[in-house]
Amino acid sequence: MKAMTNDYYQKRIQKGHSKIVEAAIVHNHSQYSVAIDCGCGVGNDARYLQEKGYEVHAFDKDERAIALCRENAPVTDKLHWYQASFEDFAYPKAGLVIANSALFFCRESHFYSVWHRIEDALEPGGVFCGDFLGVDDDSNHAKNKTSTKFFTKAQLQQLFTGFDVIGIKERNGLYPTMTGREKHWHAFSVIARKPF
Repeated sequence: MKAMTNDYYQKRIQKGHSKIVEAAIVHNHSQYSVAIDCGCGVGNDARYLQEKGYEVHAFDKDERAIALCRENAPVTDKLHWYQASFEDFAYPKAGLVIANSALFFCRESHFYSVWHRIEDALEPGGVFCGDFLGVDDDSNHAKNKTSTKFFTKAQLQQLFTGFDVIGIKERNGLYPTMTGREKHWHAFSVIARKPF
């Protein structure tokens, strides 16, 4: 995947939090108001969760992203920013784990070990919400192949065996990127709860 540009980050700041996070909060039955924001970008979702009463541990590998998070966030002991990769982050126990447009940046060779750490961090009754790239995505073609993990719908359903899947939304078509460039996206958005 390409490095993020300043233009991308500025557009993300203006966009606000992801609406899927609002839905995920409703389904958190863990009684655990700790959240992890994986690949938090500019921190919109983390700030929203903190406003909703969560203690948030948010990480991103990009130093610029974390600097923008700190610059745009209130000073509070409920919002923690870390510069870390998926494989290096120390996942605390949580009632909510979000990875919106983030696991796209987890290297395929690390994906399953990272996924197991996310599963282990999630408390029973807690919710995962995030996005996964599908096999038809432009990023999965020879001319711009990336080292991320791509899924068919059946493979994704297999990944969530043992979860109560609340919803899987699939997008497969031409859509603009955050910077306005059109590309063929194939992505799945998932909300799923870890059973008690």
